[in-house]
Amino acid sequence: WPDLIVAGIMASLFLWSAASIIRQARGEIIESRDLAGLSI
Repeated sequence: WPDLIVAGIMASLFLWSAASIIRQARGEIIESRDLAGLSI
């Protein structure tokens, strides 16, 4: 059981950090489009 708890914590940390990176990347893409004058 302790292994499953640790694995769950590690998986949730991974998913949280991955989502954070994706949000940041999308924000930077939108910002670069705005700076280039290519906003849709």
